[in-house]
Amino acid sequence: MERAIIRELTSQTQDFFVHILVAVNFAAELD
Repeated sequence: MERAIIRELTSQTQDFFVHILVAVNFAAELD
């Protein structure tokens, strides 16, 4: 049970991190 919750949080965190990286790269290209 806990493992499933941790896996869910990890996947959400990774998605969030990827979106931040994409946004940073996009902003860097605009600059």
